[in-house]
Amino acid sequence: MINKKLFKENLNKKNYSNCIYMLHEEIKNILISKVTKFDKNYSYIDLCDLKNKCLTFLDEEQKLLVLEFYDSSFNQYNETYELDRLLDIYKTLKDS
Repeated sequence: MINKKLFKENLNKKNYSNCIYMLHEEIKNILISKVTKFDKNYSYIDLCDLKNKCLTFLDEEQKLLVLEFYDSSFNQYNETYELDRLLDIYKTLKDS
């Protein structure tokens, strides 16, 4: 679970790169957890492997989020835009 206090502190200080990092790690952990529900022996190797496993096991809405997450991991976007995207992905995955 994301440390909300630390996240808010970073957000208030406009330290967006730390917020992005925290969200990225938490989203990755959520996805690993979702995959292990289907494949008990799954062990994280890298983001590409995680993406492929998610595309195998998750529903269509979650697959789209995984692709967005994967895209944001490898492409450079404006920090505020990326933060907004990751927050949306995090909230949706956390609640599903």
